[in-house]
Parts: sequence; structure tokens; C-alpha cells
Amino acid sequence: MLLLVNKIFFYFLPLLIWSLTIFSLSAMPGSGEAGYDLWFFLERKAAHIFEYAVLAILWTRVFWIYHKDEDNHCYYWAIFASFIYAVSDEVHQLFVFGRSGKVSDILIDLLGILLGTGIFWAVEHGKRKKLGTHI
Repeated sequence: MLLLVNKIFFYFLPLLIWSLTIFSLSAMPGSGEAGYDLWFFLERKAAHIFEYAVLAILWTRVFWIYHKDEDNHCYYWAIFASFIYAVSDEVHQLFVFGRSGKVSDILIDLLGILLGTGIFWAVEHGKRKKLGTHI
């Protein structure tokens, strides 16, 4: 029982909190203006990459519990789950005043997702290489 509670708090709760954070940020009404400067544009897109890199890392941690020894299944599932969340987030924004759902944002989110799973893989690969275990 204690192991289950630890898994929930260590793996699932951070994922839930981060997902709700992304949802809340997406629920904020936009100004409706399209005339932003370049730095503002780059800042917003970097935020997308960061948000979804973290989301992908958190999803990978969850799937790592169940699939860590199964030919990278945890990475595939994390990419899939994060991508579905990115699509649903853009659909959600269609219903928020001053916001719009964009396919380009989904592609930028996908960059973050791939970055996040890549970071998780690199860390795990490094740990296993250091320990001399099979990769």
C-alpha cells in the first residue's frame, strides 16, 4: 500500500499538477491582437517548447514504471500521450476568448515533446552506461 501511495505522489501527482498548469495557462483570455514583436513571439514559442518538454519528461517517468525494459515503449507512450494533450490543448484554446488553436503550435509542442523524451533518454542512458547495465 505504501508503495502505491509513493508512486502516486512521486510519479502521478507532478504529472497532474503540470497538466493542470498548462490547462490554466491556456484558459487565460488573450488580447486578440495579432501584432506582436519578434521577441514576444520567440518567448511564447519557447514557452511552448519548455511546457511540453517538462510534460513529456513527466509522462516518460510514469511509463518508465511499467515499460522500462521493453524496447523503449515508455518513450513511445510518452510521446503519444503528450502529443494528444497538445492537440487537446489547442482545441481547448478554440473556446477561449482571444485565443486560437493552431497546428503550428502543435508542431512546436511536438519539438518540446521530443526534446523532453530525448533528455530523459540521455539521462537514463548515461546512468545505465555508468552502471554498466544493458541499454
